[in-house]
Amino acid sequence: MGNIKNLHFETESYITNFSIYKNPQKRFIEVKEDDNQSIKFRYFTPTDKVLIPKKVVQSLEGKEKDIFGNGSNVDINIVIEIADNGQIKPIEDAKLYLFYPLQISSGFRFIIHSYFIVNPERTALRDSPLNNFLLSTIGEFIGKEMLKHLKESKTNTNKILCFKRNNDAKINVLYDSVVTELKKQRFIYDTQTKKYFSTSEIMVADGFDKGLFPDGKLGGRQLIYTDDKEIIQWLQNEFEIPYLSYDDIANQIEIECKRQMKERKLKFFQNLYNYVSQNEGLNLTGKKIFLTDEWKLVSSEEDVFYGGGRRNPINLSASIGDRFTSFTKI
Repeated sequence: MGNIKNLHFETESYITNFSIYKNPQKRFIEVKEDDNQSIKFRYFTPTDKVLIPKKVVQSLEGKEKDIFGNGSNVDINIVIEIADNGQIKPIEDAKLYLFYPLQISSGFRFIIHSYFIVNPERTALRDSPLNNFLLSTIGEFIGKEMLKHLKESKTNTNKILCFKRNNDAKINVLYDSVVTELKKQRFIYDTQTKKYFSTSEIMVADGFDKGLFPDGKLGGRQLIYTDDKEIIQWLQNEFEIPYLSYDDIANQIEIECKRQMKERKLKFFQNLYNYVSQNEGLNLTGKKIFLTDEWKLVSSEEDVFYGGGRRNPINLSASIGDRFTSFTKI
């Protein structure tokens, strides 16, 4: 199958031709149907041959035991679709494949192919030690060797490795194997620094929080910003990564204000006050976040008297004044 360059398909009412270009060095495949726009893919397969353990072979019966009993290796292929701009294009409702698609949605954003044992209708995996072996091996491959290739090309791994469990597919072995392997790696991509981090090094945040913490850190953790709700849920549910909350901001804001004050970063304070005015759930009463003419930080519970001639004035919105009623400017 991997050596096919042209494919002609014909029925009584339909004729089409496919041309297939494959570049093994770049793990690249391009498929073009007639005169339509081509579809591009990257594919990944284990460097070392995957051999089925004898114990697994012995557990098989009949024709399956004959097929896999000769010691031949099995195929594992991961296929990712690539958009015209070269960026990864998540595949919606991606299926497991046994040469062609099974009626089993994997929950991943890419195609997974291997020698699965399925029911005659190709709608479900059968309970089999071989399937468990394949699923476990695929998960380990995704979380180790495939991850390595993705990082070499500075790929946004969050976007492609994210998955949503499909309990009906009965492939929890695969999900658990991926999670177990990824926990050992720096696999979480930060679009700001273009670096990868481990689960213990980050906190995930919505995109609208950008700019509040200029260096992208809070409490010693790198803030990973994303507007993709599935990625946020994946990182929280599978890896127990903390989500930036109002309590986190309130607990760390005074430390951040002190640091920004020392660096004379007025823009930070303007962003902070605007953020407070737009987020009613954030309560910073009593926190020393207000900057005086003398470059001192005070809280909303202190009375501050300003002289004339402030340099670089900070514009506070009216809503902030309403929320911090004990902070007076005279």
